[in-house]
Amino acid sequence: MPRIHYPAIAGAALLNGLALAGLVTLAQPLPHEPVKALEVALITAPEPAPMATEPAPEPVRPPEPLPVSNKPPPPPPKPKKPKLEPQPKKVVEPAPTPEPTPVAIAPAATESSTNTISAEAAEPSTPVATTVAAAPAAVAAAPAPAREPPRADASWSGNAPPPYPMLARRLGEQGEVRLDIQISPEGTVTEIKLKRSSGSSLLDQTAMDTVRKWRFKPATVDGKAVTEWYYNWRWVFKLEG
Repeated sequence: MPRIHYPAIAGAALLNGLALAGLVTLAQPLPHEPVKALEVALITAPEPAPMATEPAPEPVRPPEPLPVSNKPPPPPPKPKKPKLEPQPKKVVEPAPTPEPTPVAIAPAATESSTNTISAEAAEPSTPVATTVAAAPAAVAAAPAPAREPPRADASWSGNAPPPYPMLARRLGEQGEVRLDIQISPEGTVTEIKLKRSSGSSLLDQTAMDTVRKWRFKPATVDGKAVTEWYYNWRWVFKLEG
């Protein structure tokens, strides 16, 4: 005969009883509870915190007025004048006075009765007068002085033509001599320079020795006699035939 387990049967019966009790409880209607009204409370927003304010600026004090003085204000400084560099002065040089170039005056040659050789004199020429340089436009031009060059004194009998040397005639020497002669205020010859030789020292010396004894009319400036050169005095020694 099988063994009956009483505790198991008891436990199963208990479980069945509990299940039936639960079903009965569920089958009963639940009591009707009234619906409670919902209460709504409005929440006010919190007041904002006060903002930090900047401190008010300090009032600006007006500048204290300067003490009034009875003295007049000093005059303003005078502007300095700029220093000007000294400019070099322009020196106006007068134009050089050209040197007069007078031409010698020789008397006409005379034929000698004892010699068959004749000397031929050059025609007198008028010396070139000196010119006065024009003064600058800023300066008033001074009147030019009256000037006359020296010239041979044709009225004086001592102005004989140079003789033809006998030795030069025998040797057949001939040619033209040119001299520069310095005339004193008295009309005498003070110096002679040989400007051009004839090619014969004998003919050159004869012409110089002869002219040294001549008399001239001196040069004058405003009517006053002065020393001056007689330039380019000319004499020609020429054989005939």
